[in-house]
Amino acid sequence: MRTPLMQAIRELDVVRVTSLDGMRCGLENRYARAPEIGDIATVVMALRAPKHPDGYLCECVAADGTTRWLATFPREALALIEATP
Repeated sequence: MRTPLMQAIRELDVVRVTSLDGMRCGLENRYARAPEIGDIATVVMALRAPKHPDGYLCECVAADGTTRWLATFPREALALIEATP
């Protein structure tokens, strides 16, 4: 659920992880590491369903293009860094 002070987040936006509260990461052992506060990631999918808070599947990649982690976050755990045009 968004508060009036939060900008909307869309797929392909770049975000910063500001909290690990409410994060879901079901494949921790498959990737290089777990998410950390301050990580920069791209929103891969916006998850919306009636009567449920919005969620965002985000991917963080290393400089060589490999996936560091893939996790789902609530809106409150993300800060918008760069919006897609």
